[in-house]
Amino acid sequence: MSLRPVEAVLLGAGSRGYSTFGGYAKAYPHNLKIIAVAEPDPARRERFAREHALPSAQVFTSWEELLDRPRLAEVLINATMDRVHYESTLRALDLGYHVLLEKPMATDPAACICLARKVEQTGLILQLCHSLRYNPFFIRLKELMDAPETGQVTSIIHNENVAFWHYAHSFVRGNWSNESRSAPGLLTKSCHDVDILYWLTGRVPEWVSSFGRLTHFRPDRAGAEIPARCTDGCPVEATCPYSAIRIYLGDHVDWPVNTIANDLSYEGRWQALREGPYGRCVFRCDNDVVDHQFTTFDYADGLIIGFHMHGHSHDNVRTLRVAKTGATIRGFLEKRELEVNHYLDGRQEIIHTGGPDDRHGGGDTLMLHEFIRLVRQGRPDEVNASARESCLSHLLVFAAEQARKENRIVHVPTFIHEIEQSVPADGIHE
Repeated sequence: MSLRPVEAVLLGAGSRGYSTFGGYAKAYPHNLKIIAVAEPDPARRERFAREHALPSAQVFTSWEELLDRPRLAEVLINATMDRVHYESTLRALDLGYHVLLEKPMATDPAACICLARKVEQTGLILQLCHSLRYNPFFIRLKELMDAPETGQVTSIIHNENVAFWHYAHSFVRGNWSNESRSAPGLLTKSCHDVDILYWLTGRVPEWVSSFGRLTHFRPDRAGAEIPARCTDGCPVEATCPYSAIRIYLGDHVDWPVNTIANDLSYEGRWQALREGPYGRCVFRCDNDVVDHQFTTFDYADGLIIGFHMHGHSHDNVRTLRVAKTGATIRGFLEKRELEVNHYLDGRQEIIHTGGPDDRHGGGDTLMLHEFIRLVRQGRPDEVNASARESCLSHLLVFAAEQARKENRIVHVPTFIHEIEQSVPADGIHE
């Protein structure tokens, strides 16, 4: 007997909402059916409603408008902007929705704790979109790390190499460029990575230090002759790798180009560059998040982890090296390849991990498959990226940011304890 699709409402029909969640509903209609959407941009709202055949009564201009109604479906998918994740998710839980929440879960540590407590009080499912936990690459890596025959893990070096054009698009010109409007870069870009390190090790570190700078994308890096926009006759535009004309006006109209305008014709994109944020010179923006950051986690048993995020790569790749007492493991996520070098006999294993083809190496699709299963079976106890687990990995990010901003080493258990004590007993965080 075939199962009916799980019905869901979607908050946010931007790039992630439209492509990842809307795309999954179209690819797997037997699993997920989106029956309502809330989206403030009229063109994006109408596009989503049209493609998913939504009646006008199920189309809303804001998440507040949708959540002012009684519960419309079993599931709510929250793909809103970061700073409203907390409030909108609390409202959804109060209405009885199971929630699939885009990362980060909230933009301050106390709010993360409040959400985790709220979920435990309701008994509902809240799953964070930490899709790397569901990626076959990291699942296989964890098995290799835990294997006793290759000894103890002594250190991990994990690199998140962000392509120069991606960094410029998202963290200089785009939605995550300014901490006051969004959150620190370690949270918005790298809570995925801090979470996967927490999941791989299965424990909280004792100490954290972090150093990060905004080194390149600053006004003092450009002369007075450089205009505010790439479209304003910039004298170095033709030789600048960050030229908006070079990045957005070519033949390629997939991500990230498809985020700058609803009209993706050449004329529509040109107008967006002349009038919108993505045509600005990267040295003339109001960005203030770091463009490179090193974070070190130190564990009571001797394990040390180094994590490096930077926006100066030729390509978007995650690479890592795990040192064990009996083997070295090297990983190349985008190749879906793990290399194990054994000390005793010099043997080298090459492992290809495979998985579905999506932007997170198969993790998004497998994460959604698992979320649908948990909702159908009513198993909040089996959620991998649960609110409680995700809260802990988010707190590691906030501890690292405190270390960076205060230029000191932070004792993680004390940091977590103090944040937990600061949250009111009623669990309400303003």
